[in-house]
Amino acid sequence: KAGGAVSLDGYNSTMVEHLWNVANNCEYRKKSTVFCEDLYDHYRRFGQLAEIIEEGPVTNCLVFDLDVFTHGEKFIHKLSNDIQRRISEFCGTRTPVYYSQSMHNATVWHFETMDFTYRLLLHYYALIFFTDPQIGNFYKRFVRDFLTYQDEVYCAAGKVVLALQFESHLRSTSGSKS
Repeated sequence: KAGGAVSLDGYNSTMVEHLWNVANNCEYRKKSTVFCEDLYDHYRRFGQLAEIIEEGPVTNCLVFDLDVFTHGEKFIHKLSNDIQRRISEFCGTRTPVYYSQSMHNATVWHFETMDFTYRLLLHYYALIFFTDPQIGNFYKRFVRDFLTYQDEVYCAAGKVVLALQFESHLRSTSGSKS
């Protein structure tokens, strides 16, 4: 079938149908006929796995630098002392991962989230560093202004919080009467 972001060329018709079924409705059970990991294996095979880690003994920060992007990782040691100091201050003990041509050109950039090692439970501005402050400020403003939750999500979250507060109130008042 056509229309997917990642080519299904090279698979037989049975596997193509299987991947479409998994994409439409997958389960996180290894014995399932629509096991999600089958689709993730496809993404890893044809896309780029984002090996950015935020938990565990080795963690990363993602650095965007035009010179490293243009000339490759061989340019990292040629960065100015000021830029290297700023990267070091931002990343701290984390290991920098530089945004590269291969990341940029990947059809799919797959973030592994099944393994707790790869969870990204932090704000984007604590993970991403732009060596050019103007570009960094642009993207921070862009995210602030355009990447927001829809009102329905805030409304549903408010209802959940209210229900939890009400249940907590009922439990605390019923426990004091006995």
